Amino acid sequence: MSVRDRAYGLLGQQRRTTDTRGLLFVAGLACGMLAHASMDLGDRRSAANQARVASRLATETGHHGLLAWIFGTQSLIAYCLQLSDKAVEFVERGEEYATSTTSRVRLAALKARGQAARRNGPAARQALSEARTARDGQDRQDDLDAMGGILGFPLAKQNYYAASTAALVSDGAAAENYAQQAIAAYETGPEEECSYGDLALSRVYLAQAQLLKPGPRQDPAAASAAMRAVLALPPEKRIAGLRRPLHRMQAALDGEPVRHAAPSRQLKAEIAEFLAGTHAITST
Repeated sequence: MSVRDRAYGLLGQQRRTTDTRGLLFVAGLACGMLAHASMDLGDRRSAANQARVASRLATETGHHGLLAWIFGTQSLIAYCLQLSDKAVEFVERGEEYATSTTSRVRLAALKARGQAARRNGPAARQALSEARTARDGQDRQDDLDAMGGILGFPLAKQNYYAASTAALVSDGAAAENYAQQAIAAYETGPEEECSYGDLALSRVYLAQAQLLKPGPRQDPAAASAAMRAVLALPPEKRIAGLRRPLHRMQAALDGEPVRHAAPSRQLKAEIAEFLAGTHAITST
């Protein structure tokens, strides 16, 4: 907020000069980061408003990389608001400006999840294929890549998004495979690329995958084991983005043929207790 307000103050003090574009970029980036932070606290209205301001500033500065990132962020927010059509629409708008490998991979992964939320399995799988193709192609970078952090989209995050996509279309085998890859990459990769929220969600999708297997192969005990580290998160790290996938877990645990199994009843109770301490006001 301090960076954003400082940029606003400087913009208000000067005529349009060569410095203006840089200040607009900084202000737009700060607003985009605030949108992400608001999402993780569950304040979706503020997130949407901050993202709209960021989009306007990015448009004014004419920075295509920032525009692609902001449209991706707006897609993420729309997905979390269960506006899957808007989530896909924002991705399609962002694709017009995506030139770097990172931006093209991120937008394709977001499109996959949006299509999965629309229950369009073939389109979701096609988007996952587009993300892999973009990752494997010629590496094109822009100045956002040099900044890294939340502007990056490492392979671990790509696999986490793929796991969530597979879970949404009830593909347990694919969800398990992608989640395992994401967890391994987060646990062994560079510390600066590890998001504890994304790691926790990857573990949730690994657990969910155990309940998406055919009938007798459903394994609530394995789901419980995958959830251990998630359920151990202290209240201040229980981001709001965990709520919806955990509610899906509870619904799966309440279904046949696992609902009467002792591990199912125990895990369902533990999730309920966990959610009671989760911020009501998602991960990215």
